[in-house]
Amino acid sequence: MTVDDIAPFGAALNHRILLIADDGCVARLLGDGLRNAGCVVTRAGTRDEDLFSKAFAHDTIVYLPARSLLTASSGGEGPVDSEIREVLGAGSAPGVKLLVTVMPAGTEAQVLEEAIQRSGIPYFLLRSPALVEELKFELSGELPETIWAPECDGVAFGDVEALLRTVRQCLVDERQGRTIELPATVTDIPSALRRALSAEGRRVIAVWPPIFQMGRVVARMTRGPETPELRLIDALLARRAESLAPPRRAA
Repeated sequence: MTVDDIAPFGAALNHRILLIADDGCVARLLGDGLRNAGCVVTRAGTRDEDLFSKAFAHDTIVYLPARSLLTASSGGEGPVDSEIREVLGAGSAPGVKLLVTVMPAGTEAQVLEEAIQRSGIPYFLLRSPALVEELKFELSGELPETIWAPECDGVAFGDVEALLRTVRQCLVDERQGRTIELPATVTDIPSALRRALSAEGRRVIAVWPPIFQMGRVVARMTRGPETPELRLIDALLARRAESLAPPRRAA
């Protein structure tokens, strides 16, 4: 199911939302956006004690299992742990009518999904690509005027407005029990960096990946410690390689 299959949304909201998420860029963006839409939002950490009691007087739980959509690994997952049990327990608190879970696209979350599906709580599962706004946050420090980036695709980025619009639509949509895939709007590293830095006046120059790697070697020899934008590009390349790797065969 894609975001296009959700009914149009336009009305103001007055929902009382418990946002279960560790502090981070995505949690702050979601919290601010939902408040601006008219919701009353209270945040609790994923490891907070007694989430059941904190869910009282709330009609909706929005749950972010990962602190970041940008740095979440696509590796395997473990068994249902105490965090998930606490969240599902909070979902059964009196008055709670809906659980909206926002997961990073491309991650293995079968155990979490099955636990939510078996819980009996009305739910939506949203799979979102990393956000351009997360890139902007990571690049908020001192940067060079010109940034060189490898010209390659294989990464996926969306924006917070699309994520917020989908979460808000879930609050008023009666077609619960679905998984929604949010589409990526950017799929290459240079374009993602340009969008993230559009207000900064920085130049992003795309180069052939082998040339970029050669430049990295020279930069290490002449500039010393890695700069923030190069560390971030390395992380994006690692994530790209991880997403393009063939699935492991069972032993």
